[in-house]
Amino acid sequence: MAVIPGHLHPLDKHLRLDRIPTLYCPGCGLGIGLGAMLRALDKRISEGVVDRNKVVWVGGIGCSARMAFYVSYDSAHVLHGRAIPFATGVKLANPELTLIVVGGDGDIAGIGGNHLLHAAKRNIDMVTVMFTNFVYAMTGGQVAPTTPLGVKTTTTPHGNPEPPLNIIKVVASLNANYVARASVTT
Repeated sequence: MAVIPGHLHPLDKHLRLDRIPTLYCPGCGLGIGLGAMLRALDKRISEGVVDRNKVVWVGGIGCSARMAFYVSYDSAHVLHGRAIPFATGVKLANPELTLIVVGGDGDIAGIGGNHLLHAAKRNIDMVTVMFTNFVYAMTGGQVAPTTPLGVKTTTTPHGNPEPPLNIIKVVASLNANYVARASVTT
């Protein structure tokens, strides 16, 4: 990655620097995730696979979804759980665009869970990245569909009585063309 004059970091060219620093809490991992996504995007752009001028980021509600605020691409901040259908509409309107959907497990698997299922089933040509922290963190730590069994949250003070939804298995069962899991920790 070449550094652009006036930029201090090779990823600066992908960021709206006037919006940095982010609102992310120290240690949350979202900055690491955003950095990994930008490095991958930068590589695909430099290889000529992705046209930088045809990239669109879409985020719903929550800390993860706010990534769309920080990138220097066309982006949309939409209703909670509606990032995937919004991105689907963008893709249908202009199939040449590269769509990147970002959100948390509450946004994508909870509020937008049904949209995730149908987009995976249809193999909509978009990248969807779900950051899992196992709760609705931005609004107080309520139980989410991915909260592990027995974990205490603000809405399950005696522990989550339900087993968590395994999103990887659910999406893979719908024959999505690519499903992966990664961690921002070592």
